[in-house]
Amino acid sequence: MNNKFEVEFKKDFYSDHYDRQQFRLMDVIPKPICLNCPHCQVYSVMNVDRKVERFEKDIENGISFQDKNLIFDFICSCLQCNKTVFVQAQAHGNAVDPDYQVTDEPFYPGYPATDEPLKDEPLKEVSSGKILSIYPYRENITVPSEVPDEYASDFREAVLVMPLSSTASVMLSRRILQNILRNEFQIENDNLKEAIKIFIKKPNIPSEITGVIDYIRQIGNFAAHPNKDQNTGKVLPVEPDEAKWLIELLERLFDFKFIAPKRNEERENKLKAKLKTPNQPQAANQPQAANQPQTPNKPKAPNKPPTK
Repeated sequence: MNNKFEVEFKKDFYSDHYDRQQFRLMDVIPKPICLNCPHCQVYSVMNVDRKVERFEKDIENGISFQDKNLIFDFICSCLQCNKTVFVQAQAHGNAVDPDYQVTDEPFYPGYPATDEPLKDEPLKEVSSGKILSIYPYRENITVPSEVPDEYASDFREAVLVMPLSSTASVMLSRRILQNILRNEFQIENDNLKEAIKIFIKKPNIPSEITGVIDYIRQIGNFAAHPNKDQNTGKVLPVEPDEAKWLIELLERLFDFKFIAPKRNEERENKLKAKLKTPNQPQAANQPQAANQPQTPNKPKAPNKPPTK
């Protein structure tokens, strides 16, 4: 079945300085997304976990419809397999046109009226859109088996989606970071910036981790945090290369918290097992088998008398 994406347009009218009724587009609301899941290959409605609008909203003037680049980034989860899917979609550009009133009047005083009235091309309330990209690709991102699945799954998606949307990648990475700080280091603060401050002060954290995470804390625009840090759902632009820094930070955290301790434990267990194993007896000290006949000792020859 074909992928499906639709949007609903919210429009409004206002009077300008010449008491003419003007159109403005107030909101573009995505409707449910239907597509073939790249994981389980089942055609399904996607559950939208997070949405990023790649266009500006103005409370007074509404959304600019002239550039027609009404693009969305979605982080979704499949209702069948519950795995993460990234979708980039665009509202149908041809539908985003203002409602003109048919009139013979001049546009403003002193401006001559046109011979032909302006055409009325109404904006549909619901319009089809276009799905531009679906991630993940058919590509495998290897995560060490020591990393728990709850972090490994989102980490793969953050890496896969980074070439298309650094914003979406940062959002996924920040969610992983927040969960690691809460679940593995018992930092319950929902404000990610404050949680990082607490983490840095903990003992025995390598400087190579505290340095990177503190830098991210300073430059990160945390209004884009998926847990709605600072009580806002507004998604702001991320800093250049922030997605790469977060991926590198998570790799170091994985190694520090999961990979290195697990492998050290395995080495210690092997060493303990080796020390418990008794040494094998030497071959010269081994007794003869019971069913093996013993060879009698030959009597020694008597000493010969010295020759005169």
